[in-house]
Amino acid sequence: MIINVVLFSQIYLAYLLWHTSEPHEWLLGEWLINYQGGFVRRGLLGETLLQLSRLLSINVVHLTIIAQIIVFTIFLYSTYFLIKESPLSPATVVLIFSPAFILFVVWSWLHVGVRKEVFLYITLVFICLCLQKSIPKGFSFPVLIGISAVALVLCHEMLVAYLPYLIMPVILYERGFGQITRRTLLALLPGILVALLLVTRPTISEATWNIICNSIQPIPPRDCLSNGEYLGAITFLTKDTSFGIRFTRSFTTLETTTVYIVTGLLSFIPVVYTISFYKLWENLSKKAILLIGSCFSIIIILMIPLFIVAADYGRFISIHITCISIIILWFLRRSPTITHIENDQTPIIWGGVVLFLTNWKLPMWLLFATFQNAFPLISQLLVQH
Repeated sequence: MIINVVLFSQIYLAYLLWHTSEPHEWLLGEWLINYQGGFVRRGLLGETLLQLSRLLSINVVHLTIIAQIIVFTIFLYSTYFLIKESPLSPATVVLIFSPAFILFVVWSWLHVGVRKEVFLYITLVFICLCLQKSIPKGFSFPVLIGISAVALVLCHEMLVAYLPYLIMPVILYERGFGQITRRTLLALLPGILVALLLVTRPTISEATWNIICNSIQPIPPRDCLSNGEYLGAITFLTKDTSFGIRFTRSFTTLETTTVYIVTGLLSFIPVVYTISFYKLWENLSKKAILLIGSCFSIIIILMIPLFIVAADYGRFISIHITCISIIILWFLRRSPTITHIENDQTPIIWGGVVLFLTNWKLPMWLLFATFQNAFPLISQLLVQH
């Protein structure tokens, strides 16, 4: 049921995007960046869609909307295979229905849309399902992960900060630093190197920006039409790091900082609760725990620059929660003895779960990080009193 609700929210958004007079500068603009003006950051997906649109004689904007729905459907129903065999407990319910996991796109459906990190989720689910079904042999499995990693950072360089999540299921599978883990680590190195090259590239010129905008027909996104008056995914390629820092600071206030500290902590509560509820660490060796901890340390270090130069704090947090939740759900499925832990599922506990899930949501970015948006029900009660 929840899968259908989430999918419907995106289908309705796709309907709205299809009938707009010009492509949305963020929801579609991010997918439409291409290589028509030369090699640029984030251009792989847009170039692929542009070439397909020419091959199939389809409007590239409409093709992008169709592609978003197809890709998002693949993510939802592949994730469903992990969720459907999860034990019914307060821990798994609060994890699956967390406002920072799948429901993130429902509560903020008009602003989130289908972003490029959906390919990261699909890759992670694919890795988990492959490890669930058979024992990987040879180099084919790590090589596929490596190719996926390169493609991910070519779609968006920020995804390099989340690449360590791709090796975590392998570490859990081998309970340590085994042969498959070592090969997977080596396979991820090209993706990391490509990301380093991308982040050191200069901003695109106005001529390149014009070529990219003109390649999107019949009508380019709004930021192309306004000569930079509106900011969008394509226009942001012309901005340097200092602009990103200034832009982020301009929306940072005491309220936004407080909201993201609180909602960020709330986002991780389901993860911590599920891990402690099932005592997942008991099935891991000290070496595996150390390796997982090392991966998280690397992720935190790589995330610091993102929070300085970009304002999509809710998006960044949601990517973390989604990746961790996918791994936990897979690990629970792979360890059936864990799922039979006795627990006291009293009405009070279930009532607490409902209250937790319905009284907050994770804002997409700093502009929406107000107390009223993050805690709408509590805000209404305070206004009434």
